[in-house]
Amino acid sequence: MVVVLLVLLLIFSFGWGFGYMGGMMFFGPVFMILVLVLIVWLIVSLTQQR
Repeated sequence: MVVVLLVLLLIFSFGWGFGYMGGMMFFGPVFMILVLVLIVWLIVSLTQQR
């Protein structure tokens, strides 16, 4: 259940970051860093479960 919520949050933040990247130049890199952190966290959690 946590993985599903994490994926939904990842997709939401990814799409919202790209949608507002043109108007918010400052929040662009912040969203990209958050997306990268979420991806790494998801990979680590999946590997630890196995």
